[in-house]
Amino acid sequence: MLFPELSAPVSAFFTQAVQTADVFIVFCVGFFDQEIGAVLAGLFSREAVAQPFALIAAAFAAGLLRAALLFEAAARGTAAIADDPQSHTEKLRIRLRHTPFLWIAGLQCCFAFRWTLPVLCANFRIGRLCFYGASAAGLAAWCGALAFAARFWLDLVYPGLLGRAEASRVMLGLTVAAIVAVIVVKAVSRRWAERLQSNKRTSDNHENPAR
Repeated sequence: MLFPELSAPVSAFFTQAVQTADVFIVFCVGFFDQEIGAVLAGLFSREAVAQPFALIAAAFAAGLLRAALLFEAAARGTAAIADDPQSHTEKLRIRLRHTPFLWIAGLQCCFAFRWTLPVLCANFRIGRLCFYGASAAGLAAWCGALAFAARFWLDLVYPGLLGRAEASRVMLGLTVAAIVAVIVVKAVSRRWAERLQSNKRTSDNHENPAR
């Protein structure tokens, strides 16, 4: 291993943190990044003291708290978002007004709307019961799916036969690899969405040239 005098204490600190504050770590990370929080819940469930359900519940609670704070702040007029074409399309407005539960729940898996959707729902006068119910359903499904996927991936690559000590030593590297993978996937998805949106604008301009 490279730089064992540095990696060994870092790995030991990481293992100790996971074993003593796993739920707190997942909750804090999940508040700012739902996907990474849910993935950590799945990874930590292999070595953490807390039960897997508690870790998934922490990621879920963090997301629901974030959505609630944004929704209530927007409802009171203390939160707003800039004019974002991706969030303010007429199609989205129509869908949120006609089938709010379905779209609010479904968009929980779309990180591009993570911070804007609660504000939009408050601006569109979506009822609190509908918003919280749909957000809870969508977040529960999304966090559970990501945590299960992370745990499944970990079970495939986890050196379980090497014993707990060896497993703890490599957990830091596996966790970093999973986080980097999530960041890369999100960056590629955002770039792909921006390119599709740009192509759509170009096509619309060709079909409806300015007179």
